[in-house]
Amino acid sequence: MISTSLWIQKNGYVLMQYFIASIFIWFGLLKLTGTAQVDLFMELFSSYIPLKILMPSFGVLEILIGMSMLKNNWILFSIKLLLVYMPITLLPFVLAPEQCYIDFPFILSLEGKSIISHLALMSGAIVLGGRLHIKIIELKV
Repeated sequence: MISTSLWIQKNGYVLMQYFIASIFIWFGLLKLTGTAQVDLFMELFSSYIPLKILMPSFGVLEILIGMSMLKNNWILFSIKLLLVYMPITLLPFVLAPEQCYIDFPFILSLEGKSIISHLALMSGAIVLGGRLHIKIIELKV
Protein backbone atom coordinates (compact mmCIF):
# COMPACT_ATOMS: atom_id res chain seq x y z
CA MET A 1 0.00 0.00 0.00
CA ILE A 2 1.34 3.41 -0.98
CA SER A 3 1.66 5.99 1.78
CA THR A 4 -0.11 9.31 1.53
CA SER A 5 3.12 11.30 1.37
CA LEU A 6 4.45 9.13 -1.47
CA TRP A 7 1.17 9.51 -3.35
CA ILE A 8 1.30 13.29 -2.93
CA GLN A 9 4.95 13.36 -4.00
CA LYS A 10 4.14 11.28 -7.09
CA ASN A 11 0.91 13.04 -8.13
CA GLY A 12 0.92 16.50 -6.54
CA TYR A 13 2.66 18.38 -9.34
CA VAL A 14 0.54 16.76 -12.04
CA LEU A 15 -2.66 17.59 -10.17
CA MET A 16 -1.52 21.17 -9.62
CA GLN A 17 -0.61 21.44 -13.30
CA TYR A 18 -4.07 20.32 -14.45
CA PHE A 19 -5.99 22.34 -11.86
CA ILE A 20 -4.14 25.57 -12.64
CA ALA A 21 -4.50 24.98 -16.39
CA SER A 22 -8.24 24.30 -15.96
CA ILE A 23 -8.78 27.47 -13.96
CA PHE A 24 -7.00 29.67 -16.52
CA ILE A 25 -8.92 28.05 -19.40
CA TRP A 26 -12.19 28.48 -17.49
CA PHE A 27 -11.52 32.16 -16.71
CA GLY A 28 -10.51 32.75 -20.32
CA LEU A 29 -13.65 31.09 -21.69
CA LEU A 30 -15.81 33.22 -19.40
CA LYS A 31 -14.18 36.35 -20.81
CA LEU A 32 -14.49 35.15 -24.41
CA THR A 33 -18.16 34.28 -24.05
CA GLY A 34 -18.94 37.57 -22.32
CA THR A 35 -20.16 35.88 -19.13
CA ALA A 36 -17.28 37.08 -16.92
CA GLN A 37 -17.88 40.01 -14.64
CA VAL A 38 -15.91 43.12 -15.46
CA ASP A 39 -13.14 43.23 -12.88
CA LEU A 40 -11.35 46.27 -11.54
CA PHE A 41 -8.52 46.05 -14.05
CA MET A 42 -10.97 46.00 -16.94
CA GLU A 43 -12.85 48.91 -15.41
CA LEU A 44 -9.67 50.96 -15.03
CA PHE A 45 -8.58 50.49 -18.63
CA SER A 46 -11.95 50.51 -20.39
CA SER A 47 -11.57 54.26 -21.01
CA TYR A 48 -8.41 53.53 -23.05
CA ILE A 49 -9.32 50.21 -24.65
CA PRO A 50 -12.98 49.28 -25.28
CA LEU A 51 -14.24 46.34 -23.22
CA LYS A 52 -15.29 44.52 -26.40
CA ILE A 53 -11.55 44.32 -27.26
CA LEU A 54 -10.08 44.11 -23.75
CA MET A 55 -12.20 41.21 -22.44
CA PRO A 56 -11.64 38.82 -25.38
CA SER A 57 -7.93 39.73 -25.48
CA PHE A 58 -7.51 38.74 -21.85
CA GLY A 59 -9.66 35.68 -22.45
CA VAL A 60 -7.33 34.53 -25.22
CA LEU A 61 -4.27 35.24 -23.04
CA GLU A 62 -5.72 33.21 -20.15
CA ILE A 63 -6.65 30.32 -22.46
CA LEU A 64 -3.13 30.36 -23.93
CA ILE A 65 -1.67 30.24 -20.44
CA GLY A 66 -3.94 27.35 -19.48
CA MET A 67 -3.45 25.36 -22.68
CA SER A 68 0.33 25.76 -22.60
CA MET A 69 0.36 24.50 -19.01
CA LEU A 70 -1.15 21.19 -20.11
CA LYS A 71 1.97 20.09 -22.00
CA ASN A 72 5.25 19.83 -20.09
CA ASN A 73 7.29 21.14 -23.01
CA TRP A 74 5.09 24.29 -23.14
CA ILE A 75 5.09 25.18 -19.42
CA LEU A 76 8.06 27.53 -19.79
CA PHE A 77 6.11 29.36 -22.52
CA SER A 78 3.18 29.72 -20.11
CA ILE A 79 5.58 31.13 -17.50
CA LYS A 80 6.65 33.79 -20.01
CA LEU A 81 3.00 34.66 -20.62
CA LEU A 82 2.46 34.82 -16.86
CA LEU A 83 5.35 37.27 -16.53
CA VAL A 84 3.36 39.60 -18.80
CA TYR A 85 0.06 38.81 -17.08
CA MET A 86 1.24 39.19 -13.45
CA PRO A 87 2.13 42.90 -13.45
CA ILE A 88 -1.08 43.72 -15.31
CA THR A 89 -3.10 41.78 -12.74
CA LEU A 90 -1.44 43.69 -9.88
CA LEU A 91 -2.03 47.14 -11.39
CA PRO A 92 -5.25 47.78 -9.44
CA PHE A 93 -3.24 47.69 -6.18
CA VAL A 94 -1.20 50.60 -7.57
CA LEU A 95 -3.86 52.50 -9.54
CA ALA A 96 -6.90 52.00 -7.31
CA PRO A 97 -5.81 50.74 -3.87
CA GLU A 98 -8.96 52.18 -2.28
CA GLN A 99 -10.97 49.63 -4.25
CA CYS A 100 -8.69 46.74 -3.29
CA TYR A 101 -8.88 47.26 0.47
CA ILE A 102 -11.70 47.74 2.93
CA ASP A 103 -9.20 48.68 5.62
CA PHE A 104 -5.60 49.09 4.46
CA PRO A 105 -3.36 47.07 4.71
CA PHE A 106 -5.03 43.96 6.14
CA ILE A 107 -8.67 43.76 5.12
CA LEU A 108 -9.02 43.15 1.40
CA SER A 109 -12.11 43.88 -0.64
CA LEU A 110 -13.58 41.16 -2.85
CA GLU A 111 -11.55 42.60 -5.74
CA GLY A 112 -8.36 42.53 -3.65
CA LYS A 113 -9.01 38.91 -2.68
CA SER A 114 -9.52 38.01 -6.33
CA ILE A 115 -6.18 39.58 -7.27
CA ILE A 116 -4.38 37.76 -4.46
CA SER A 117 -6.00 34.48 -5.58
CA HIS A 118 -4.70 35.08 -9.10
CA LEU A 119 -1.26 35.71 -7.61
CA ALA A 120 -1.41 32.35 -5.81
CA LEU A 121 -2.34 30.59 -9.06
CA MET A 122 0.50 32.29 -10.90
CA SER A 123 2.96 31.37 -8.15
CA GLY A 124 1.89 27.74 -8.40
CA ALA A 125 2.49 27.84 -12.15
CA ILE A 126 5.97 29.25 -11.59
CA VAL A 127 6.69 26.42 -9.12
CA LEU A 128 5.65 23.95 -11.83
CA GLY A 129 8.01 25.63 -14.29
CA GLY A 130 10.86 25.33 -11.81
CA ARG A 131 10.08 21.67 -11.20
CA LEU A 132 10.07 21.02 -14.95
CA HIS A 133 13.46 22.73 -15.31
CA ILE A 134 14.90 20.48 -12.57
CA LYS A 135 13.53 17.37 -14.35
CA ILE A 136 15.14 18.47 -17.64
CA ILE A 137 18.50 18.95 -15.90
CA GLU A 138 18.19 15.52 -14.25
CA LEU A 139 17.51 13.89 -17.63
CA LYS A 140 20.65 15.47 -19.12
CA VAL A 141 22.92 14.26 -16.29
